Amino acid sequence: MLIYPQSDYVYVDVYKKDRTFRGLAPPLGLLYLARIFEQDGDNVQVVDFSAESFNPEKIVDAVKKADIVGLTVLSYSISFVKEIIDVIKKVKPDVKVLIGGPHCAMFPEKAVLETGADICVHGDGEKTL
Repeated sequence: MLIYPQSDYVYVDVYKKDRTFRGLAPPLGLLYLARIFEQDGDNVQVVDFSAESFNPEKIVDAVKKADIVGLTVLSYSISFVKEIIDVIKKVKPDVKVLIGGPHCAMFPEKAVLETGADICVHGDGEKTL
């Protein structure tokens, strides 16, 4: 299971006069990783909370079937990543949670401490997988 978290970052739509960050770009990094898993014969679920509203129940149902869970960590999404990992660990405490992304590239040790993840992937996730 691969998760792209929601964030505190907002995009202001001057025409609608609202503040939103919904699906401005697909999570290409996670999609590349999903393809690597699929090529190895694994089933992968990608959850993109930048394109849909955060729903803990979506995580609860999916994590029950997951062997590992990976999350992208952006510095401005760290609080949401922690919240997601807390949900995951309540449902399935033994599942390995991997984090990666820009925040991990800059602060690998700090990122693990901040989020409660098991493993921090520093650098390209494709190479690690």
